[in-house]
Amino acid sequence: MRYVYLPGTERWRRHDGEGDVRGYRPRRGWKADAELLDVHPVTGRPLPGCQWWIREVFTGNRPTRPHHR
Repeated sequence: MRYVYLPGTERWRRHDGEGDVRGYRPRRGWKADAELLDVHPVTGRPLPGCQWWIREVFTGNRPTRPHHR
């Protein structure tokens, strides 16, 4: 199944704890920021402690494929 995102669409991912959160690289067309939160970013409920979350925003900028002749 393929998802279609509009520019400005926001999604959250919890950092899995593997490696440094600053090393996360988003997919093409997305920009990402890491935030240390004590409240769940979607539900607004308190978390059991501070956790790193990654906020991704779809920019809509996908590189075009070169046309081969």
